Amino acid sequence: MSCSKCFRLLSTRAWAGWVVLLIVWLGTQTLLPAVAQTGSTPISRHTVLYHARRYVEYTYQYQGRPYNSFPYCWGYGDSIDNIGDAGPGCGFCDWFQDRLRTPCSPEQGWCSCGADCSGYVSRVWGKRIEDCPPPYECKWGTCSLDDTAVSTLIPSANPDPDLVHRMRMGDIFDDCGNHVVLLYYFNPDSTPANRPIYYEEVPPRARRNETGGWGYIAGYAPYRYNEIRDDLYLPWLSHAWYGWESILFARNNNDTPVDYVFQHTIYTAGGDDAGAINNKTYRRTKADDLWELPTANLQPGNFYRGGGVVAADTGDSAVVYIKGNSQAMAYSGVYPFDSLGQASASTLYMPAFLYTQGGNGYRSKIFVQNAGKTATDVTATYYGDDGSPPCSHTIRNLAPWGTTIFDVKACGWGGSPPAAGAVLLSTNPPQSIAALTLEHVYWNRLGGYNASSQGATVLYAPELLKNAWGMGWYSALHVMNVGGSAARDIQVHYYTYGGASICTDYLATPTNLLLPNRHRAIDHGGSTCVSGYDLFSAVITSDQPIVAVVNEDNALYGDFQAYNAAIAGQSRLVLPIIRKGSSPHWEDDWAASIIVQNATAAQNHVELRLYDQAGNPLPSPPNPLLCDLAPQASCLLYNEIPNNFSGSVVIVARQPVAALGSLFNNNLSDGAMKYTAVEAKGVSTLGLPGEEVP
Repeated sequence: MSCSKCFRLLSTRAWAGWVVLLIVWLGTQTLLPAVAQTGSTPISRHTVLYHARRYVEYTYQYQGRPYNSFPYCWGYGDSIDNIGDAGPGCGFCDWFQDRLRTPCSPEQGWCSCGADCSGYVSRVWGKRIEDCPPPYECKWGTCSLDDTAVSTLIPSANPDPDLVHRMRMGDIFDDCGNHVVLLYYFNPDSTPANRPIYYEEVPPRARRNETGGWGYIAGYAPYRYNEIRDDLYLPWLSHAWYGWESILFARNNNDTPVDYVFQHTIYTAGGDDAGAINNKTYRRTKADDLWELPTANLQPGNFYRGGGVVAADTGDSAVVYIKGNSQAMAYSGVYPFDSLGQASASTLYMPAFLYTQGGNGYRSKIFVQNAGKTATDVTATYYGDDGSPPCSHTIRNLAPWGTTIFDVKACGWGGSPPAAGAVLLSTNPPQSIAALTLEHVYWNRLGGYNASSQGATVLYAPELLKNAWGMGWYSALHVMNVGGSAARDIQVHYYTYGGASICTDYLATPTNLLLPNRHRAIDHGGSTCVSGYDLFSAVITSDQPIVAVVNEDNALYGDFQAYNAAIAGQSRLVLPIIRKGSSPHWEDDWAASIIVQNATAAQNHVELRLYDQAGNPLPSPPNPLLCDLAPQASCLLYNEIPNNFSGSVVIVARQPVAALGSLFNNNLSDGAMKYTAVEAKGVSTLGLPGEEVP
């Protein structure tokens, strides 16, 4: 369909002339590469907005005139009659085919190249040029963008507030046969409030429209691309729910100051569009800054327990702090996809569930959030260590963004649950979910860890304990086989923090197999292998993919915490929140430490760059903190962290590392919490469009 607002100032004949200008490119310019996603591959909101911004910023010259946007090949058979076709031998096609590997070429007889409103959205949403079969129609028109195979209508009784709560960056307002715009955000500071800001293509340029407002899109319908995913999923948020409160710490990972927008939306446990309770939208020009957002500030009402999401056009990372009943824990915000095995997925792995008979002692609950595009049934299958048959518990029809809780007691065991085991989470129909486990000991010692989306044959555990510091801290390593066959060889290689080998424990051998989805643990309090050592690390190797979690318990002082073993090291990681000391600007008094493990057999130099919550780098010294690590060595930083510091840490290493952030709220009876460092997702690390794929 034609895009009439795009062509309002141009006749069909005149527009054909404009296209000839648009399709010519001068060799002094570098065009963005084709988007790597296909029409059926998920794409994050920050990637969509990155594309939108880059295409607006792209400029080129033809015959002394500047042009903005990204011209592309439409090819034979396109139905838009406003675009004239270039005859055989059009020079742009030669260049286009060479750069983008598209079938558009003079050998096809003729081709059409150009840009318009729906073509812009097609590019930004990730419709891939290389995937277009003959007749090479490589875009969605304004009347195909709203097809149910492509997008979903966002329901609303009142555009404001309904759409303000339900829409986020990367959604569209579409008018079939006329025009389409890509939503950036609703401006909370405008007069009147919540004026929509959007990106659009109005040839010969793409632009950000900050003045059109609601009137410009009157009569347009709101749609969400079926394959768009939020940047972070938050399976457990609370306000006045059995005394539990949550605070989101979300970090802007761009390391160059840029004007950006950050959006945080919370949902009822029931989820779906109607479950969007409230959101907060902020705009800043900063780099490396940190948002601190108590869930209470979004006014969800008392006894709130639900989930949330984050979207930001710079890319972000987050930690959620959960506090209540004089206890605390933390978990990492869940990416839609990552390379460290803590993303959302249609199948997730929980290496350990714990249950003490009689209803006391160790207990586990699993918080699950639908991170997919449609409702799904979620099944938790428990594999007990006692060798009993697996027990499955299914919760039906969990809506998008909806959350639910699995309790091991609710499964039909026919008696008391096993004392320990592993959990497999699955969905039908397959939809991505995000999840975390809450673990507690007699409800006075609390910890938690993120679900794993994939395993590996080598894992890293930066901190293990055996009466550490003489203060009663002990660790237990829980390993789950997520491969398709029985594991015959799982070894736990222990190292001092200086990198010296200590000994090896064996969790699976040819005569002691670990079956798929089963769990096995080592309690370091009872391990003779590490006798004489109180603080050490481990590299776990296996002949099958595995996942693992480390529980750390201090019965003497009533503290408990947990973290995920890393499935890989990276040379750049982020700890979104580290807090030490006290300040009038935050609650309570805090302690903190950072542990970094060299994930290679080579000498490694590591810098830890500290930024306060406003994004300002701390002065040097002490910033950056330095670790020079021998092969397999680790470093523990505690005194080196400045007092009264609250902010984030970027870890940059010459060789891959794994890392942990450890926080302790001194005002709570159990204020211990720990989390695994996450990927530094952001514009500066994303690179060119299409680099971020599952």
